[in-house]
Amino acid sequence: MYIHDAIKALLGVCQTTANDISLLEIGLLHLKHWIKQKQLNFLKQALHHREGLDDDPLMFALSLASAAKTPTGWYVTRLLDEEKYEQSAMIGM
Repeated sequence: MYIHDAIKALLGVCQTTANDISLLEIGLLHLKHWIKQKQLNFLKQALHHREGLDDDPLMFALSLASAAKTPTGWYVTRLLDEEKYEQSAMIGM
């Protein structure tokens, strides 16, 4: 926690600034990786909370996009598949 406070003091930003934004600003996280990680976290959380719900609008939209092979459906499927691949690679180590 202290490192984040020090980084914020050096950058001259408010203490309420998100830690991720401060780290991104000094180059410790790449923007593309950061965005993908945020998207993946949202999807994992959304899928976990909506598991088994047949009438959920988000799940309906995602399944429709995947079935129609739209760019969004393709991206979401690929993002989740990459996560599964990375997890299985870590287990195999």
